[in-house]
Amino acid sequence: MKYSVSNTISKPIQEVIEAFSHQENRLIWMKGLTSFEELDDAPLSIGAKSRLTFIMGKRTLIMTQIVLDNQLPESLKLVSKSRDVNNMITHKFRAVGENKTYHETAHIFEFKNWGMKLLSPLMKKAFIQQSQTYLDDFKTFIEKA
Repeated sequence: MKYSVSNTISKPIQEVIEAFSHQENRLIWMKGLTSFEELDDAPLSIGAKSRLTFIMGKRTLIMTQIVLDNQLPESLKLVSKSRDVNNMITHKFRAVGENKTYHETAHIFEFKNWGMKLLSPLMKKAFIQQSQTYLDDFKTFIEKA
């Protein structure tokens, strides 16, 4: 399953990248994230790993996130892995004038079990909505900073 979501943040790209680069900020703006742990000494370097724990309803989801490429301030490519799914995420940033930043995330999901593979077409809209919510929550977080 592939899709992209985007928004425009009313802050200069330097401020957006600074806030985005502090991964522990996710605990503030990413609803459902209850734990974020850097597993390497060089966060956001290629190959760096982190562990994210989400509470989603009655379910706990633990993901390992690995940095695949870091070209910040232009882009950051990650893969988030869990037992049932891999989600390759590419964040792209672009200055839009002096005080606005375009932020886009492209997602490629790979489902590991037949149940998720069969249900994914029915669930695509929910995945897109959740990704857009995270993007919009980051926008709100940085604009209020």
